[in-house]
Amino acid sequence: MQLKRLSLLNYRNATRGQYIFDAPVVSITGPNGTGKTNVLDAIHYLCLSKSYFSQQDQQLVRFGEDFFNLDADIVQNEREMRLFCAWQGGKKLLKNNGVTYERLADHIGRFPVVMVAPTDLDLIYDSSEIRRRFADMLLSQTDHAYLLDLMRYNKLLQQKQAMLRQYKTDGRFDGLLFDILSEQLEQLDLQLSSKRAAWIDLFNPLFENLYRTISGNREAAGISYEHLARPELSRAQKNKHEQEAGRCLFGIHRDELHFTLNKQAVRRFGSQGQQKSFLISLKLAQAIYLSEQCGQKPFLLLDDIFEKLDGSRVSSLLRLVQEERFGQIFLTDTDRKRVEAIFGTGPHIQYIELEHA
Repeated sequence: MQLKRLSLLNYRNATRGQYIFDAPVVSITGPNGTGKTNVLDAIHYLCLSKSYFSQQDQQLVRFGEDFFNLDADIVQNEREMRLFCAWQGGKKLLKNNGVTYERLADHIGRFPVVMVAPTDLDLIYDSSEIRRRFADMLLSQTDHAYLLDLMRYNKLLQQKQAMLRQYKTDGRFDGLLFDILSEQLEQLDLQLSSKRAAWIDLFNPLFENLYRTISGNREAAGISYEHLARPELSRAQKNKHEQEAGRCLFGIHRDELHFTLNKQAVRRFGSQGQQKSFLISLKLAQAIYLSEQCGQKPFLLLDDIFEKLDGSRVSSLLRLVQEERFGQIFLTDTDRKRVEAIFGTGPHIQYIELEHA
């Protein structure tokens, strides 16, 4: 899979831009504020119909404008495809070779992509919701049934939470409807949590091996999955607890992924370099998993990741990303010389330098 061309109009802080890509590795360098990350995020948006950095599409529109457009040419399995996305007034339009998707969910997984960015530290330090979102995005790209079940689960969960809020506000409560929602959520919870657990069994060995390589076998990293189903409680007991608490207490929306380094929480005991190596290993494992499950080598987007890695870890990372397991690589950095020292020069890499307008 190769991205040949990308055009941006009013995306983030870019008035407009057009880029032609002609190498397996594309380096985009320049001072901060020149729009390097815009390019990577636009690729992510076209592949998954969402930004990596913002949950609100409105925030992606250039200040003073009311729309953005993204346009790209991709070669996949020797077939040329054009992706076009437009957002205006709260409405999103996504086309593949001129055909509009009726459901954006049908686009997910067709063009696998992995982003590695400084904000990934949120995976370590932020709430469990961020880690669940990481797992869900990966599974949604490889299992369409998982994505549809997850969307249904979230819709039912919103209905159930609305009922609990209403009960806390005015005391009105439809016990029969609440029990029906609970039953439907329980069924979806079983299916989705089973898939998450099966994913961890396949994913963890990939991740552990990658971390050992990047760290030079200096540490052992791991991921574990915790599902708080409380099977010892009946549905009636769970319903009672939730009604008293005024919120949904049970289900996959409460799951946790535990990140460890030498069997200790990486957020508490990992150094800055170790944490960055942990996250890079996590994302490279994501890329390999996507490649194996989708039959497509994903785009690998590396946003300003080299600054806080020591020389040995950078060398290990370089050896990994040059293997055949990864697809086209796009990376950003403020220092072209640093990228040249890591990747060299030649037909395998294209250098694009951006400047302030």
